[in-house]
Amino acid sequence: AQPALLPGFKGRRVLHMAAGRQHYCAIVSRPNADDAELTRATKGDLRVGKDVMFKVTPDGADKVSGLPLTALVLDMESGQGVTVWVEDDMDGTYSVRFKPPDASVFDVHVMLAGRHVRGSPQLVEVEAGTLDLSKCTCTLKPYRRTPVGGEYTIFAIAKDTLGNYLSGGRHHCKVEVDPGEKCVVKVEDIENGTSKISLVFKQTGRHKVKVLLSADGSKFETLAEGPIEATPGPPKASKFDATWVVCPWAETLPPLVAMAGVPWAVDLVLRDEYGNMTTEQPSLRLEIVGAQADVEPHLELPTVTPPASDTAPWTAPPPSECTARVRGELQIAGDYELKWTTQ
Repeated sequence: AQPALLPGFKGRRVLHMAAGRQHYCAIVSRPNADDAELTRATKGDLRVGKDVMFKVTPDGADKVSGLPLTALVLDMESGQGVTVWVEDDMDGTYSVRFKPPDASVFDVHVMLAGRHVRGSPQLVEVEAGTLDLSKCTCTLKPYRRTPVGGEYTIFAIAKDTLGNYLSGGRHHCKVEVDPGEKCVVKVEDIENGTSKISLVFKQTGRHKVKVLLSADGSKFETLAEGPIEATPGPPKASKFDATWVVCPWAETLPPLVAMAGVPWAVDLVLRDEYGNMTTEQPSLRLEIVGAQADVEPHLELPTVTPPASDTAPWTAPPPSECTARVRGELQIAGDYELKWTTQ
């Protein structure tokens, strides 16, 4: 029962008690937030999906059970609240725990009787969990084609079980290419768990490419694999072969011998930077320099048969589809030089 005010005594109350019986009185002071401290109990790096534990320890006489303790945890990236549990350990201490739903920074608030205890609020950073290959993605697609000498780029994205990106070197990526003797491979860790893979092929043909991931660099597992077709690159003028084809007085080595007033022809075998015959037809500029000015040679480009399908195995083209013919006729005897350049 609420004690009645004692008449004539301001602020004092009277409690009526029955005679002949024992009575007990408990004096409880208001809990003081300054006499309690918040400390992190979970040591080491914090991971997504694993409990993060804090301890609240009151000092001295306040080390009792039943204190009005409340807690709040905010996800600083999403601004959303996170479920938090406050447990009375029944030994004068209290446990505050929450399970981070994602990799983020969390703001932990613990209050006693409406006031922050010492060490509150407190920021904690939670990193992504362990690598989960089933959640990872890769941009490698089978039956892609790329010219030799060009850069073919693949992205591998590493995530944990909850789909968080494994950033900051939390994973390892490597690439296997077969045959790989003439392929330059570069793997770069950029950001948000993404690895940039650059492949430069120097040999034509089908190459088997495999992308592998590992959590610690010891055991790698295959994320994606598939064939990539390396096709000839753009023509490079300095790699062309010239063959004297129409001239009864042709020599086996240059300078080639022709006769004034007699038509001649030269075949140019189109090759890329690495010497592969190519069907890509360049923008050729021809020039004949010598005693006779204003000579305009005639260029005949080869007919190229398109591939049956984009996924059919690549095969080296026949020489006839990689050969351009240059025709001309000179009326004045002398030494001449045939030049060709590509754009």
